[in-house]
Amino acid sequence: MALLFSCTTITLESIHNSDSTKEAKIAARLKGIEMKLIGIMYMNASQEENHGKILRFDEYENRLADNEIKLNKLLSIHSSDKTSHEKRLKDIEHGIEMLSINISEKLDDHEKKLQDVLNKQKNTKFGIEMLSVNMSDRFDGLEKKLQDVLNEQKDIKFGIEMLSGNISEKLDDHEKKLQDALKELKLTEIKPVNAIQINTYSGSYGRDDLAIDGKIDTCVSTKFTRNPWWCADMGDTYHVGKVIVKNNNCYTLSPTPKLRVGVTNTRPVVGRSLSLNAYTLCGEKHGEVEKVTNVHCPDGVYGQYLIIQYRSLYFSMTF
Repeated sequence: MALLFSCTTITLESIHNSDSTKEAKIAARLKGIEMKLIGIMYMNASQEENHGKILRFDEYENRLADNEIKLNKLLSIHSSDKTSHEKRLKDIEHGIEMLSINISEKLDDHEKKLQDVLNKQKNTKFGIEMLSVNMSDRFDGLEKKLQDVLNEQKDIKFGIEMLSGNISEKLDDHEKKLQDALKELKLTEIKPVNAIQINTYSGSYGRDDLAIDGKIDTCVSTKFTRNPWWCADMGDTYHVGKVIVKNNNCYTLSPTPKLRVGVTNTRPVVGRSLSLNAYTLCGEKHGEVEKVTNVHCPDGVYGQYLIIQYRSLYFSMTF
């Protein structure tokens, strides 16, 4: 009996899919269960008669009712799931539709923006082409102007060369005339009005004025002094070009120190030494003083006082 009743236990499976095939399968299974229940009822009745045991039909009806309630619950759950799935499917379809609309609108917007970009590129390309044409024209104009400037420079260079040639010729002519004028120019001999010197050797011998008395047998002479000097006052300021120093057979120690000749506008003081920078130097004579010593002064030497000085630590000036 236990095996018989266990065979009548109905196992119901959950329904997860909402399609019509599963519903048909469930109906077929319910129909099969119902047929089995009827068969079991007949078999149990026969067995009860054979074994003398009577089972109540109400128990089978209760079980059948319980199974029917469970089946209805399953169908209700299936129906609810189907409705929920259908609603979700509709929502998904609506969302897809809305999404497609948004995508279409965005695509239209992007297409419009892309078209605007293409139009701007066309305008930019056209502007660049126009700019390149204008720049080419300007470059051509500048090149022409540059060529004109180069031609003008060539003309200016040629003119400068011609002008420099003329100037050179004129300078040569003026230089020749200047040389001729210098040859014709005669230096004016200046006779000093008086003379002074740092000191006198002894009494009347070697007085300072003996160098300008015009005699060839008189001499001036100083004591042994550091850098001795003699000065001639020319009476006025002159442009000195040449100084002639004559040694009139005067006794001179040998070797003779360096002879310096210069011009100044400041009168030296007798008895005081004279700095080598106190006058404008005309020239110097190294070694033995000759009978006639010519010293040429550079241009621009002006002054009233002519200075003749020995550059020596200790010497007597005699000439």
